[in-house]
Amino acid sequence: TNLTHVPQTIQLQHSFVDPVVFAQSASFQGSDPTVVRVTDVQSDRFTLFLAEPENLDGSHDPEIISYLVLDRGLWRLSDGSLLEVGKIDTSATVGQLLANNWETVEFAGTFATTPVVLGQLQSTAGEAYLNMRMRNNSNTGVELALEQQESATTVHGVETVGYLAIEPGVGQWDGLAFGAGHMADAVTQDWYDISFGAGFGSAPKFLSSLGTYRGADSTHLRYHSLDALGVQVKVEEDTSLDAETSHAVETVGYLAIEGQGLLSGAELDDTIGQVGQVGQVGQV
Repeated sequence: TNLTHVPQTIQLQHSFVDPVVFAQSASFQGSDPTVVRVTDVQSDRFTLFLAEPENLDGSHDPEIISYLVLDRGLWRLSDGSLLEVGKIDTSATVGQLLANNWETVEFAGTFATTPVVLGQLQSTAGEAYLNMRMRNNSNTGVELALEQQESATTVHGVETVGYLAIEPGVGQWDGLAFGAGHMADAVTQDWYDISFGAGFGSAPKFLSSLGTYRGADSTHLRYHSLDALGVQVKVEEDTSLDAETSHAVETVGYLAIEGQGLLSGAELDDTIGQVGQVGQVGQV
């Protein structure tokens, strides 16, 4: 509940094989635009900090951040849901003042319907303020790109991007209630209500990503008023190029999990099909 621009290292309860960290989006305690950055991902720890665009002072009020660490691979959860976790190195960049370039990711798993896809940068090879965008999500794949502050005029260098794809719906994951869903072409710069409908008894850990690229202005998600019934989200543009912050409707994907601790799953891309620790969910 107190993440700022000062990096914090999270020590995990388990040593993972090839962990991928998800920690978007930030709450709305401080109104300056900010994104959550992940760096120094190791088997048993990772580091988080908040980054603002360069036209601001870089100092940010404490925010509430949920995180989910998952081992890379294809997994079957205890309630039968399919989960795919991957990462890719890319320099594909989009922006208001750039010729857009996208990286195509093809899913290894076979999803019966379009999955909820969340993304998170795993590295900090360039400037601190950097976001990722997605579009053309389907049951076979998704397109990913890096997004710098709105005033950027050059293509970004290579960064590692992590993604997860999970079947939409509600269920139980090792006894923890969870819900995954899409809000299609509904979210703008105004607060939008998401109703979980997942039977949470208390406020869950909440993760979210933009799933479309309707507006070219650099933008990311923020949330507030999180409780057992739902949450409010909005898109937030940076003001490095201009002060205008109105934004076209975007699709939002989210994953909410009640409780915290270690999570297990059956590994589907292993011929043995072992059941083991797949992840850990928590909050900072």
